Amino acid sequence: MLFRCLIGILWMAVLSVPAQADSNEPSTSAIEEKPEALAEKVFELERSLAILQLSTARLSDYQSLAEQVAENRSLQDKVSFLICFVFIMLVALVVVAYQLWNTQKALNKLKDSTEESS
Repeated sequence: MLFRCLIGILWMAVLSVPAQADSNEPSTSAIEEKPEALAEKVFELERSLAILQLSTARLSDYQSLAEQVAENRSLQDKVSFLICFVFIMLVALVVVAYQLWNTQKALNKLKDSTEESS
């Protein structure tokens, strides 16, 4: 019974929160009138925040960022090398398979010609 009363109180609190939020909201007509100005203001605020975050970064932050970039670059070089290597091996495999096919064809021709002459 006590559990049901607690659930009822919580349910009433949840239902009353949106009503309170609606009463505290400013009118949306001012926002709808100037969406470009609002978007420009948001962009300026985000830009100012990014500049502030960069200006408060320490030297160690920049050094760790440079190390991460160097590590990513070396990893990228390794992956690029492996991709080129695999591509060259596939091309070599195709060439060898083509040569083997031509050799097999010539061998079959030779075999047929020796069987006919015998």
